[in-house]
Amino acid sequence: MPYDIAYRIRTKSGRYVWVRDAAKFRRDKNSLAHTAIGVFVDIDDTVAAEKKHQEELEAALAKADRAARARTDFLRRISHDMRTPLNGILGLLRISCDHPDDAELARASRQKMETAARSTCARYLSISIATASSTTVPAARSRPPSTTGSTRTAERSAAGPSRTRGSA
Repeated sequence: MPYDIAYRIRTKSGRYVWVRDAAKFRRDKNSLAHTAIGVFVDIDDTVAAEKKHQEELEAALAKADRAARARTDFLRRISHDMRTPLNGILGLLRISCDHPDDAELARASRQKMETAARSTCARYLSISIATASSTTVPAARSRPPSTTGSTRTAERSAAGPSRTRGSA
């Protein structure tokens, strides 16, 4: 029955090294081993390289896990940070649309909405710039479409179908 094992031994100098010990036995007709053919090889460099490679893989996995957690946390926070002010803007827009006859309420809502929209857009733009500067994009960068228009156009788009007086 052959064997092939690896283990550590201490050298004469007191240093420990990994070795591979393998052998095959020749047997006589009575199944008694009469000849052993084997090798005894220093595999310390191979074991060290495998250990280093394993440590590199574990470090890369840990780094990928940290990046995935950071990305998930960032997306969770940015999602919340986006929803909250956008819900406020949409609420103000709804108030403005639901009360077309109350000029003062509509004006105040529009003014608050414009202030909130400007600060929200400025904050998102700074987040976007910070994110883009720390992220590499392998493909060619594309430019976002230019957006022009009035606040009133944005209000009508966000509010959905317009209501006319007297309709339910």
